[in-house]
Amino acid sequence: MKRFLVLIVILFAGCGESDPDSDQNSSQGITPEVIEQVNASGTITDEQAEILSKVEGVVDLNCLTSITDTQAENLSKLRSIRLNGLTSITDHQAESLSKISGTVGLGGLTSITDEQAESLSKVSYLILNGLTSITDEQAESLSKVDFILDLNGLTSITDEQAESLSKAEGLTLNGLASITEEQAESLSKVSRIGLNGLSFITDEQAESLSKVVGSLNLNGLSSITDKQAENLSKAESSLFLNGLTSITDRQAEILSNISGGTVGLSGLTSITDTQAKSLSKVYSLNLNGLTSITDKQAESLGKCDYLLLNGLASITDEQAESLSKVMNLQIPPSCQELVDKYKEP
Repeated sequence: MKRFLVLIVILFAGCGESDPDSDQNSSQGITPEVIEQVNASGTITDEQAEILSKVEGVVDLNCLTSITDTQAENLSKLRSIRLNGLTSITDHQAESLSKISGTVGLGGLTSITDEQAESLSKVSYLILNGLTSITDEQAESLSKVDFILDLNGLTSITDEQAESLSKAEGLTLNGLASITEEQAESLSKVSRIGLNGLSFITDEQAESLSKVVGSLNLNGLSSITDKQAENLSKAESSLFLNGLTSITDRQAEILSNISGGTVGLSGLTSITDTQAKSLSKVYSLNLNGLTSITDKQAESLGKCDYLLLNGLASITDEQAESLSKVMNLQIPPSCQELVDKYKEP
C-alpha cells in the first residue's frame, strides 16, 4: 500500500513572529511596513486594516491589542490571520473573523461566549490556547472546526466535553496532564490528536489511542512499557514519541511494526545496532537527537525511505555511502555534502 508522508507543523507565533503558512506577509507587493507599524503601536487604523485585507498570505498582528467591528470586517477578507494579542472580542467580531477560510489565531482570549464559539467553529484552523476552561455547549460548537482546533490552555476537560471534541478533525490538548480511560476512548476518534502534556498513560489508554488514524502526538511521555509500545504500534497513524530518552531493543522491534509508517523518536541521543536494524523497517523515522552513529547503524538506517538525522555532528565516508541510499534524507549541510558524493547520478 502506497504511503504518504504527512508533516504537520504546529507553530504558535509570538508577538511579531511569522506564521509557517505565511507568504512573508507581503504578497502581491503589499509592503510589510504596515504590519510592522501595527505591531509596534499595538493599534490599527481603518485604513491600515483595508490595506492589509488585500494580502494573500498569512498576516501576523500578534501585538495588536484591540480592533473595532469595522476593522474586523475588513480583516475577514484575509486567508489567515494571527491576532493572539487580543484579550477579548465582540460577538460581531467573531462572526466577521469566521469568514476567514484558513487560520485564525486568537490565543490571547481567556474566555469566549457560546455565540462566539458557534461563529468561530466555521474556521479551518482555530487557535484558542488562552482558554483555561470551556462549557459543554462551547465544546460541541468548537468541534465543528474543519481542520485543527488548538485548545492547549485547557488543563482539564470532562468526559462529555471529550466526547464532543472527538468530532474534530484535528485537535491539540497539550495542556492536559492526565486523561480518563473514557476520555482516551473518545479522543481516539480524532484523526490528528496532540496530547503532549501527558507524562504517563495506562496500557488501556494506549490501547484506545491506537485507534487514532492520522497523527498521534504523545511527546510528553518519557518512558513506555512493552505493552504500551505494542498497543501504540497498532495505530494506523504517524506516532510521535519524541519525549522518550531511551527504548529497549524489544520496544524498537515492536515500534518498527507501526501501521502508520511514521515514528518520531527525536529524544533518543543514542541507539544500539540492534535498534537501528529494527527501526530501519519504519517508512519515515525521526532520530534528530542522535549526535553520532556507528557504521553498522548507518548501514541499517540506509534502508529507510524517509530519515531525519539533523543532530549528527559528523559522519564517515562509509556512513555517507550507506545513507546515500535513503530516498529522502534530512541531515546537516556539512554531512549532506559528503552524502552527495555517493549518490548515484
